[in-house]
Amino acid sequence: VYNCSPYIQEACTFDRMAEVIKFFDFHLKKKENGLDKESAVHYFTMGEDKWKASATWPPAGSADQSFYFYPNNELSTLAQNAPTGYDTYIADTSVGTGHNTRSESLVFGLKSSKMYDSRTERDLNLLCYTSQKLEKDIEVTGHPLITLYIDADTTDAGFFIYLEDVDEQGQVHYITEGLFRAIHRNSLGSLGYKDIVPQYTYRKSDAAPLKHGEIAKLEFDLLPTSFLFKKGHCIKVAISCGDKDHYQEVTPNGTKVHVYRNTVYSSKIVLPVAPD
Repeated sequence: VYNCSPYIQEACTFDRMAEVIKFFDFHLKKKENGLDKESAVHYFTMGEDKWKASATWPPAGSADQSFYFYPNNELSTLAQNAPTGYDTYIADTSVGTGHNTRSESLVFGLKSSKMYDSRTERDLNLLCYTSQKLEKDIEVTGHPLITLYIDADTTDAGFFIYLEDVDEQGQVHYITEGLFRAIHRNSLGSLGYKDIVPQYTYRKSDAAPLKHGEIAKLEFDLLPTSFLFKKGHCIKVAISCGDKDHYQEVTPNGTKVHVYRNTVYSSKIVLPVAPD
């Protein structure tokens, strides 16, 4: 078992199997092992590299903070004030995330304590937005939410969003990701359970092919995370249209995508920021 924190490159000492056994012992064998006295949620904050507990998820007190896509590949907390503007990304089906990722961890395929190669070089082939250096520590705990306004010269496209940390040396570290096919954007609907992020049914009857020149709104969550962005670091968002190492391509190579960033169509990422 390996650590998920980009700043700890060694085997994890957390006994995951012991916690699994404790859970089943309590619920199936009715053993009094104290599980019912614990907090409902335990989570690990990367960057701070500390275990925490909460009665809810996300933890109480978190506040959403929007980071808007700006010209010159900047990420800003200021709302857009430009009446027009977009960035162009040419889909590159040769990009991927490598083979030390969450996908390999799910099938016990990791062969190194170093999860996720440096994103510094990989991001050169992606559309990226980066904040200024942070003036204070910011803890993000919960589900980041992405809103994209796009158009493309194809009928369908996959979008892969990576939330990243840029350290003092300019090295880029993976934090979490989200992915979505544009054709499913109109299948918004309840899946029968409570959630804090948009739910999609993915029904074929709701499929909505993209139309060239028509702006489409995509809104979806990234995988939940907890990470401490430290003072002097930058928050970065990278956008791709594929991951050849893990997913079947749905975006034709060379597809031209416009990502809009203006007062009417304001692409952004919303981060759940924990209280100071």
